[in-house]
Amino acid sequence: MNDIYWITRLDGICDFLIACTVISIILIVIAIIGIFISEGKEEGYNNFVARTIKYPIFVAEASILINIFIPTTKEAFGIYGVNETVKAINSGKRVPPDAIKAINKWYIMEIEEEKQNSINNANARK
Repeated sequence: MNDIYWITRLDGICDFLIACTVISIILIVIAIIGIFISEGKEEGYNNFVARTIKYPIFVAEASILINIFIPTTKEAFGIYGVNETVKAINSGKRVPPDAIKAINKWYIMEIEEEKQNSINNANARK
């Protein structure tokens, strides 16, 4: 059951990483503007900004890279459910209840997405 809990949290984790990326990019833009505004005026300020700008750049890069490899909740339910089912079939055991729940949730999400797509297509034709 613990695996299914973390699968449901994946969208929240992705949202957090997107927020970190946006905040880091805003800080980078502010720092670059600050460098251009104070150009030639304060040497100490430019050195401080040049040293500290590397942290938001690192956070933005790391957040983007991690977010690329985290599946959506729907994809994770499919991966987990199919993987556990295949393992159970190969070993000759019963399919675990968590795998059945994951496949059911994945299937429900697929049906809802298909309904939404058909509604959007019908509205687009009007």
